[in-house]
Amino acid sequence: MEYIKTLPDGTKKVYPIINTDGINHHKREEGNMKVLHIHGKRWFERVNGNTYHSVNVWIDGKHVYYQPFKYGYGEQYKGTAQTWLKENGHLPGLEQYPHGGSESLWRYCERNNIALVSEVTDVSRKKDL
Repeated sequence: MEYIKTLPDGTKKVYPIINTDGINHHKREEGNMKVLHIHGKRWFERVNGNTYHSVNVWIDGKHVYYQPFKYGYGEQYKGTAQTWLKENGHLPGLEQYPHGGSESLWRYCERNNIALVSEVTDVSRKKDL
């Protein structure tokens, strides 16, 4: 499968559609992301004291990723989103540090003039993730 985009000059560009979890993930042209929206949901499991999250990612209003259930507390939903964005080519030029870490998502967006909107909702039931 492929996604065909007509550019302003009338030419057409073909993008592969990656479909690993039921959502169409459109590769984007480098440098054209304007808005990155990340919405996380967190659930605290009281029995064992663990926190889990889910995350949705939109690029320029298009839903591109959903992670339904993953261990992680605090703002780790942003890390889950950043990992997917990096692995799927949506963060070209992300700085990699010698110790193995990488540039934070907010800094990358600031440096590339991308509006970053991130929010999280705490839910009381696992099924609400």
